[in-house]
Amino acid sequence: MAWRLMEELQEDPVVVTGTGAWSGCGRGSGALVAAAREGRQGGQWLEVGGQRYAGCLVEEGAAGGRGLRLDPSVRLALAAAAEAWRQAGLEAAGGWVMDGARVGVAVGTSRGCQTQWEAAREALASGRRVRPTMAATTTLAALSGAVAQQVGARGPGMTLSATCASGAAAIAYAAEQLVLGQAEVMLAGGAEALRRGLVFPGMAAAGVLGSHEEAGRVCRPFETSRDGLLLGEGAGFLVLERASHAAARGAVALGRLAGWALRVHDAAGKTGLSEDGATLAEAMRQALQLAGGGEVAYVNAHGTGTRLNDLAEVAALRAVFGDRLPSLSSTKPVTGHCLGATPALEAVVALGALQGGWLPPQLGRGELDPALGRVDVVREAERPMGPGWVVSNSLGFWGYHGVLVFGKV
Repeated sequence: MAWRLMEELQEDPVVVTGTGAWSGCGRGSGALVAAAREGRQGGQWLEVGGQRYAGCLVEEGAAGGRGLRLDPSVRLALAAAAEAWRQAGLEAAGGWVMDGARVGVAVGTSRGCQTQWEAAREALASGRRVRPTMAATTTLAALSGAVAQQVGARGPGMTLSATCASGAAAIAYAAEQLVLGQAEVMLAGGAEALRRGLVFPGMAAAGVLGSHEEAGRVCRPFETSRDGLLLGEGAGFLVLERASHAAARGAVALGRLAGWALRVHDAAGKTGLSEDGATLAEAMRQALQLAGGGEVAYVNAHGTGTRLNDLAEVAALRAVFGDRLPSLSSTKPVTGHCLGATPALEAVVALGALQGGWLPPQLGRGELDPALGRVDVVREAERPMGPGWVVSNSLGFWGYHGVLVFGKV
């Protein structure tokens, strides 16, 4: 079965014809890709429950006023999905008319509609009337449902939650629906809005947030001085279709989704991450096998800046590639860790880097952790990308692992 799928993907690949993003880097995929190319570090201050935290946050109200009673995560998803849809040439009234039954939507999220849940809790606690719309707007399905209604999709649809690998799970699900012939176009991505709810206080209590006190250094993956992650929020989306379908409607393919794999580790506690990175290594092997093997030019590492994650991820890379590790970097200093939206945002970055032929830099002057061994962390801007695949890794609580492999068309 795996060999037949690999052969089919070689003959008629899954390609990306549109990208969209909203993040702390600004509005649109262009702003995100430009920030990643510059290695521009993000982060601003937010107060939650009387405590001050650093985060890469989207400007409040930036996603527009549409659906004011929808959760901010849904509004971010709508904005990013609309950009991807337009870029793929699927919005023009006089252009290709898609049958909604052949269009599907998949959205990944770790925390869902937190602001709506918080608003409902506050209404109940104060005795105020709970709005009837909250019966629908507090569901996880609000994310995929709202996006599906926006584009008129009536094909496969789902909101998926696999913690910080959620966006990768959505993109993988979308690709599989195309391969199975259940859809001709899939709009897939992830979205998170974290201003309210327990994410910032919860991550602080778990001891995984960095101190962020050093001026200009808010996240330091792979460096000896790293002390935790920087949270972020946003949404990223891809339009996926088979190459033959894209060509038939005259669409420009931005890149190829060559391989993907999802795994779950069941024996490493709530963090789901073992020190040897064995499950991540297995996922990378599976994704690269689906892609047909070959050289890897760059790895967009999960790279949270926590000590366990960085050590385990490099161990997994060494298990797959031996001592000849590909160039790698983390773009979380740019976007923050946007939980379930992160894999989709990093997919947009991967495609931009492939098109431009550059490696996303992780600017820094600190010492790389000697415990990692010899690693080629991209630490200078404008380093050209060599030939080969771009691999994007995502890891999450409860052991969810996602790997996406992108290449040129």
